[in-house]
Amino acid sequence: MPTPDWLKSLEALIGNARVISDDAALASHAAQGVAPACICAPETEEEVATVLRFAAEHKIPVLPRGGGTGQGIGNPPPAGGLVLSTKKFDKLIHHEPGDMVATVQAGMTLGALSEALAKNGQFLTLDGPADATVGGMMATDRSGPRALGYGTARDLVLGMRIVNGDGVIRKCGGQVVKNVSGYDLAKLYIGSLGTLGVITEVTFRLRPFPIARSTWTFSAQDRAAGTSLLRKIAAKNLPLEMLRLQKNGVWSIDVSATGAEVELDRIDREISESIAPLKSERAAGSTRWQADTVYAKPPTGQGATLRYWCVSSKLNAVLELLEPLGPSHLETGTTGGTARLAIKSDAAQVLAEKLGSLSVNYRWEELNGVKIENPFGAARADWALMKKIHLSLDPKGIMNSGRFVV
Repeated sequence: MPTPDWLKSLEALIGNARVISDDAALASHAAQGVAPACICAPETEEEVATVLRFAAEHKIPVLPRGGGTGQGIGNPPPAGGLVLSTKKFDKLIHHEPGDMVATVQAGMTLGALSEALAKNGQFLTLDGPADATVGGMMATDRSGPRALGYGTARDLVLGMRIVNGDGVIRKCGGQVVKNVSGYDLAKLYIGSLGTLGVITEVTFRLRPFPIARSTWTFSAQDRAAGTSLLRKIAAKNLPLEMLRLQKNGVWSIDVSATGAEVELDRIDREISESIAPLKSERAAGSTRWQADTVYAKPPTGQGATLRYWCVSSKLNAVLELLEPLGPSHLETGTTGGTARLAIKSDAAQVLAEKLGSLSVNYRWEELNGVKIENPFGAARADWALMKKIHLSLDPKGIMNSGRFVV
């Protein structure tokens, strides 16, 4: 790749040590086969703001990047972009065990954060790979199957600091659980795929390690039996940690709950009334949080990952579409899930049209040899509003340009 004219100016602005442009590093930071023109790793929010103002002035696409585990989401990035790495924002700024609140720099990995919080018997209730960064998980809105019991990322974030595409440092929310600070703008950035700015800091509510955890595994004869049992257990409105239906060769249901022994005894009785579990276990509360296997790296063969959200009444119809495609991995809760499909482009387009006719929200991820016209489905009415918000915070349109829906 030819050296861009603006590279020397950027090095002079923030220092040569902050800018990386050797071929090996650029190749390692490629997203969906597209390598950037350079990698910039600022150390302070002020440096991030300086880089974004420079990029806006020179109309350089900026590609925020944490651990790189979510780069398979969305459209391919534009060529000639600048990767803005948060790898140097890797510290636990403050942990208040008594309030169960922690403020974390966006480049800290989930694994490192879990280890730090475990020293005080607490954890962040998000599932993800250990090398995923906090900021990246917010930008891609990753929560995992245990969101049933603990809530999604939007439920756990108390506040954020962000440098928007206009180079302005902003903060929203606060660092306490009870906070009357107006509009909860932190939710705006969760799932925005880095199109509004670079998240630099996040404050979370935490949970203590549970006293004990019980798990149950049920077998299902087929898809219909599995979805029926899934909804039957969900209808009991038990305080479950996780409830999901999986197909890894055969259909099975995994359930988990945490709490005191007497509470777990009650849950066990009510669940077992539905059907005798194939396997059940109880153990003392975890001493650390383990990343869930649903976020294991996808296979390298041709195919794509489909992540979908739907009302529970349409779940069986969605699984009926997916099952004949022979997913290598399929997991779902009562309102959506994930499937890894060995699928070709034409079949993926047909599936997308059928999901659209069911009014199912979805996005394609980790495309490998599969061409999808729009990974986020057909345009929706709310996209026009999203575009207005995007332009107000990123007026030059430099932030992850073309990768998201606006």
